[in-house]
Amino acid sequence: MPTPLPIPPGAVTLAARQRNVTLTWVAVEPPENLPPFLSPEEQAQLARLRIPKRRGEWASARWAAKQAVASRFSPTKPLSLFPQDELRSLPSGQPVFAQPGLGVSLAHAGGTALAAVWQTPETLPPTTLPGVGIDLEPVTPVHPALEAMVFTPLEREWLADQPERASALLDLWCVKEAAVKALGQGWSLPYLAVTARPLKNPFSGAAGPHDGEWQGEALGKPFRAWSQGTLAHRSFRLALAYLTM
Repeated sequence: MPTPLPIPPGAVTLAARQRNVTLTWVAVEPPENLPPFLSPEEQAQLARLRIPKRRGEWASARWAAKQAVASRFSPTKPLSLFPQDELRSLPSGQPVFAQPGLGVSLAHAGGTALAAVWQTPETLPPTTLPGVGIDLEPVTPVHPALEAMVFTPLEREWLADQPERASALLDLWCVKEAAVKALGQGWSLPYLAVTARPLKNPFSGAAGPHDGEWQGEALGKPFRAWSQGTLAHRSFRLALAYLTM
């Protein structure tokens, strides 16, 4: 059984879309340590993964997603029914629930797996843009050459003014990564095709980073985002982005 982090699952209300997103995070565990929650197809996918680290991240992210479904929609649901909540992957890599009516976004970093789950109209096909994306990153240095590749001149100008530059840079990166996931894409698109700017600067207070609010565009589609450091005791930053059109 995975050991949950000492933080309860949370819920974030996305006012622009009038829906709740349930976030759940767990410690990454080897698949062998997890209960039997995978469908036969998911078990076959897992068997094709050979690298132990990747196997643990892949399985734990899906465990977090199914935990979110259970805590949000059916808290008394027996664990044996979890395989019915099957997660599949589109050719783009975007995860989707097999059954209609649920949206999902996954992330993992530094031994933690994170999942976001929300309700969608059951008539939407699974190839519809997810509209919501999450990202989770540990605070680590970024090479200056990479900054020029992924941040626009205005974004780099904003970063240069931040007293906690390393955390600010990570927040901005998380927001952009979450926006890409909200489009249902990986970084196959140009980095500079996603731009973000803060509405509420999470680094303007004297007591360290706080929650941040952002807006921006991803391939011309407007989005809003939220970033925060609830996991800051483990040196993580977290972002959630959602399309507003």
